[in-house]
Amino acid sequence: MITPSILLALASLVATLFIAAPSMSGYFWRYVFFKDCIYIRQRHFNVVVAIESLLLVLAWVERPLAFLLYTGEITKNGVLVYIDNVLWSICYPGIVLTVCWRYWIFYCDVNIHQNKANKTWTEIINPISNKADFVLEHISTYGNTRWCGIRLIFIYVALATIQFVLSYY
Repeated sequence: MITPSILLALASLVATLFIAAPSMSGYFWRYVFFKDCIYIRQRHFNVVVAIESLLLVLAWVERPLAFLLYTGEITKNGVLVYIDNVLWSICYPGIVLTVCWRYWIFYCDVNIHQNKANKTWTEIINPISNKADFVLEHISTYGNTRWCGIRLIFIYVALATIQFVLSYY
């Protein structure tokens, strides 16, 4: 008997495999193909590649495997459950952290450009007012994609490990 939850899972799988995954793959290919364009370079290419790679693994591999395990179409083999848990633990924390990382870097870029543009006229009006700005003071650390990325890798490994361990409880 087909239950409503199985129908919902099947509809979700069809939408993922036939709509979302191909469109994400096409977008990713176009993005990589035009990576030397100045508009793409400004959008932090490495961060976007990390996000898209995790999303593609999630859409093409993890979700169909989870659907097959959920519906009982394949037996709950220990290896397949292990693979599903590993992919789940790799994809979700990675997607969340890279999206947050991307928005943080955008925030820093916007503030850096705004502060540099406003710095000249504020110095003309009042040369004594040398306001300390967090973003400009930490441009080589918190505003640097590489510096933030290295630290986020440690957070990512910790979160993925915790999620993987908790997936068995």
